Amino acid sequence: MPPFRTIVSAIDFSMHSRVALRVALGLAGRGPSTVVVVHVIDLLLAEAAAAAYDAERLREDAESELRALVSEDRADFTTAPECVVRIGRAETEILACAREHRADLIVMGTHGLGGVRKMFFGSVTEKVLRGAEVPVLAVPVRRDQPPGKAGPFASVMAAVAFDEHADVVVSYGATLAAELGVSLELVHVLPPFHGSPRVAKALESTEPGRRRDALGRIEVMATRVSRTVSARTEILSGAPAEEIAAKASLRPDTLIVVGLGRHGLFRRPGSTAYRILSLSDVPVIAIPADSGTKDT
Repeated sequence: MPPFRTIVSAIDFSMHSRVALRVALGLAGRGPSTVVVVHVIDLLLAEAAAAAYDAERLREDAESELRALVSEDRADFTTAPECVVRIGRAETEILACAREHRADLIVMGTHGLGGVRKMFFGSVTEKVLRGAEVPVLAVPVRRDQPPGKAGPFASVMAAVAFDEHADVVVSYGATLAAELGVSLELVHVLPPFHGSPRVAKALESTEPGRRRDALGRIEVMATRVSRTVSARTEILSGAPAEEIAAKASLRPDTLIVVGLGRHGLFRRPGSTAYRILSLSDVPVIAIPADSGTKDT
């Protein structure tokens, strides 16, 4: 659980990854954390350089540029990051770097690093999310956000699904909010009824009961973390990912916490977690169910 001991920040020299780096440095600056900044040289580029240039010179040049970028972006922070340049497939090397440094958070941009907003499948970020053993903080760049700027967080929103991983998400969100000294909000979205118009209309009468039941369950969760932080609760109705993203967009300084599921099929594009990651204009921490996160 936060505070983070080691943060791995993946950089491809795009503006989006630089914004993610500033977020990583900001989180590290709140405590005794180590930041490892990793850049991955594509294997095909390295092979071409070996034939026509010098692969080792390519690595040295990348290391020099990475140190210069980090030096510029850490101007407001006291933390001195470690710079690492690796050669291979980006997602494979980022995950390996996180394992080798025993990182407890990976920070990446949702643009850059092969990623395209609303087309997550196939991106490096998506592949890292599929294989990550620790939480991944995905940082978008808002259209109204100046280049290279990343403001502090003022609230944490835990997107709560009533499944077997809900307590992990709530506990993580509570500890993170307490560490950052910000407010916590637990939000559950009641999905719409699907079926024929007649069936949907017949089920409308159950909506007040569904809402009361959901509110009771989420308030119990809020009570469980009350020793850590005071949490507000809210029940929304609609498409879960769209409602979460829309609510967060009203407060650009929000940090969303969402459960990601386990390795393999359950981490699939199209799930609520992936939809939130694709739609959100604010940073999202996605927590793998098998990340070893402990309850508060």
